[in-house]
Amino acid sequence: MARWGNRVLRATYYPVLELSIPNGHKQDVSPSIKDLLNKGKYPSSDNRTILDANSGVLIKPAVLILRLLLELAKQADFNGITPLEVVHALMPIKRNNEWALAINNLTGLRKRKGLERDGRRIRHIQEWFRLLSLTDIFDLSGQKIVLSRLALDNLRFVEKFCLQHEDERSFWIPETDNPEHLAISWFTHFGSPNIENQWAIGASSLTSAYVKQNYPEGVFDEQDLEEKKLSDLEISLVEFEEKRKPFEGRQDYEINAARIKEGRRKVQEKTKLHDEIVASLAKQLLDLNFTFTRTEILLTYWRLKIRLRQFSR
Repeated sequence: MARWGNRVLRATYYPVLELSIPNGHKQDVSPSIKDLLNKGKYPSSDNRTILDANSGVLIKPAVLILRLLLELAKQADFNGITPLEVVHALMPIKRNNEWALAINNLTGLRKRKGLERDGRRIRHIQEWFRLLSLTDIFDLSGQKIVLSRLALDNLRFVEKFCLQHEDERSFWIPETDNPEHLAISWFTHFGSPNIENQWAIGASSLTSAYVKQNYPEGVFDEQDLEEKKLSDLEISLVEFEEKRKPFEGRQDYEINAARIKEGRRKVQEKTKLHDEIVASLAKQLLDLNFTFTRTEILLTYWRLKIRLRQFSR
């Protein structure tokens, strides 16, 4: 984090808002897209990056969402948008400078009922929402993505930010159809981010509470950053010595088949009980319209198990 003139460098924003399509890293064409290409009259390619470029796609998804929320805020609509609305109103948009069309799409579909739900796309949008909510300019409100209090207090700056990222000169553009060169060009572009792309909030808008929460080491100026060295990160290497003796095994034990069998039976019972608990928990969460991954279910289960153990003591 650093102060540059009267602005503050905030690296959190850059990776999320700068991510664009065409994407030189993600070049594979998914089976679902191949199926669509086979059914319709679309330009075909075995390379997703070239396919997007030839189709006229030039978009930063997070910036389009930010622009839509900004325009809604100008209309005193602070309720945010849902994943389903993103699927139907924003995903058909091919370029960021066509955001007005996304507004028209959203206005029209909010007057309709019974919109088709694509579970796979909605899950992807939900993951996007979670990622965006980790920045300072977005928040989650139930299933919706909304502008944060910080963004609402700085709408003029948010608009300047959108204009900067909607400028087609800020995009990575493929200049070859060689997959290897595409990847190198992509990482070269994003490995050297423009400092201006990371400006987030004017220094005059910083409060002591905001600095305390977001800048553990304080706000540096440019000279401070130049002088800051990595000497405190030196690693002290030592010679590796093998001190453990190899395991030689034991010869004085007896195999107890009955005990092994009983132990196996107990493990199977615990495994079955574990699966039943996870399945029951998943059903209850689904009935409450929760969306989650299997990992999230397991984490919830283990938290409950730990609490039950503490309670039983």
